[in-house]
Amino acid sequence: MEPLTSTVNLQDPEHLANRQAMDVILAEYREKMATALLGGGEELIKKHKGRGKLLARERLDGLVDESSPFLEFSTL
Repeated sequence: MEPLTSTVNLQDPEHLANRQAMDVILAEYREKMATALLGGGEELIKKHKGRGKLLARERLDGLVDESSPFLEFSTL
């Protein structure tokens, strides 16, 4: 198979602006993902626990066997 070659100029101001915008979007996404993986933040966790509810990850832990494969489609 032939490798794909690119004609993109990595020093082009338009490319650099697009790259910078994408970096901002990725940083926001990573921040939201980290919050989701922690259970949604302290306030949400207290609210759920105060109502006697389990967090989503706790519910999944109770449903899925440790030895079973589990594919998560969307964390957010």
